[in-house]
Amino acid sequence: MRRSILAQVFLIIGIIIFAGQQNVQAKNPRPYKFFIAGDFGFAISPEEFTDYYSTGFGLEFGIEYPTSPNWSLIGMFDIKRFSPAAGMIKDWWTEPGEYPGATNIDVSGGGVTAGSLAVLGKGSLKSEGARFFPYVKGGFGLTIAGADEIKVTYESGGSPQTSWVSGLENETNFSVFLGLGVEKIIGEGKSSWFLEAGIHMIMMEDVNPTIAPITFGLKF
Repeated sequence: MRRSILAQVFLIIGIIIFAGQQNVQAKNPRPYKFFIAGDFGFAISPEEFTDYYSTGFGLEFGIEYPTSPNWSLIGMFDIKRFSPAAGMIKDWWTEPGEYPGATNIDVSGGGVTAGSLAVLGKGSLKSEGARFFPYVKGGFGLTIAGADEIKVTYESGGSPQTSWVSGLENETNFSVFLGLGVEKIIGEGKSSWFLEAGIHMIMMEDVNPTIAPITFGLKF
């Protein structure tokens, strides 16, 4: 079922691109625009996530196709990477009794990677000819996320030891995307920059990991 849903998302994005290409042949400039952006994200829930991860980085790119002067449809690919917060995982693994008599304990690995494919709607609050305006957007997608294994090194009885803890296998889940931002048209109007605060919630079976990214990007 998940493969069928993923295929439908790809189909929708393909239709957007195809429609844009057809319009290019009919008039100039092209009605659709591409975008690329980077983000700095904050882990905000649940506790099982925020205990070991606090901030991460991401990259997104896609295509935006206007359906009216104030509304548009967006196809987006997004990838995020969260590394363990300094000391948090190490503190957990150095709890009394975990490695009796161990010294010089060091922990590495355990990073989380999430890749998403989404379709969103965007509404802009702007008048004709406006070059700076706010907008809201929201939509749904699929997110594939997993965690790297954790490597623990330590000394016991005077000799170095290594212990490995398995990570989390990649799992695909529905996601919800929400965003509130501002956009500024630059130059002759063929490009613009945007700044956005958003929410990305992954709908897992038992918990819903939620990230709040701050995104800055260029649309062209």
